[in-house]
Amino acid sequence: MKYLIPLCIFLLIFVTGCQTAQQQDTTTTVTTGSTSSTSSSATTTTTTSSTSSSATTTTTSGTGITTTTLAGANVILKGTINKRQDSLGQVDFFGEVQNNGGSNVSFVKVHITMKNASGNVIATDYSYIDGTVLKTSSNTNTCLRPGDGGAFCVSTTTKYADVASFTYLIDWETFSTSIPKASFEIVGSITEGSDYSGDREYLGEIRNKSTTDTTFNKIIFVSKDSSGNIINISYSYVTGADIPAGATRSFDVTTNIPSTEVASYYYMFDWSE
Repeated sequence: MKYLIPLCIFLLIFVTGCQTAQQQDTTTTVTTGSTSSTSSSATTTTTTSSTSSSATTTTTSGTGITTTTLAGANVILKGTINKRQDSLGQVDFFGEVQNNGGSNVSFVKVHITMKNASGNVIATDYSYIDGTVLKTSSNTNTCLRPGDGGAFCVSTTTKYADVASFTYLIDWETFSTSIPKASFEIVGSITEGSDYSGDREYLGEIRNKSTTDTTFNKIIFVSKDSSGNIINISYSYVTGADIPAGATRSFDVTTNIPSTEVASYYYMFDWSE
């Protein structure tokens, strides 16, 4: 009997130790309606694997970065996230997403969780994307139709030097959407200029080519460097903000990046009707 109690204590410790080891080996789970990934360094980010019929885990060779994609996920990261330092020494995260599913999604949002060198969370931030304009209860440009892409900038107040690694998570809604009535086009060509400080500036005119009056009209420019990384997302409302059916309005979009850094760009329209 005197040996039975120590034996029971030993067995209890052994079983508890096995359970603890199993918990430490558990992989991160991803909730329905979201895609997440982890970056293991401050300078390297992740490319998400394509959606498949079952949950997949991909490790990028030589980086130690692990990407988890949930079965049935629609919206994935396109390329990598560009981590940049702004003029105040704070960190911003730029990137693009794509809807690889078969239905419209809306209110697409990208969350960033920042960690220090010890792996502790020091800050979180998020931003909605600039993407396709669809109508829910009203117009929103946070939507993506199947195959559509969008851009995002998660701007933070966290010091760039404090962020050793970060993770991201993309989520979205599946509200019923409809196609807006209005449509737009650039009149002539866009002037790619520079402001007084040498930062990139985009000027031009927009025409409302529909029969629907619109308001709160703006144009969004996504600028990229020579490696194809997004380095700036800027917008401006058109002159007067409203564009009646068939009318033309001018715009002037200024950025905070030198023109010499911009190798390419694209633009998107946003409006209410």
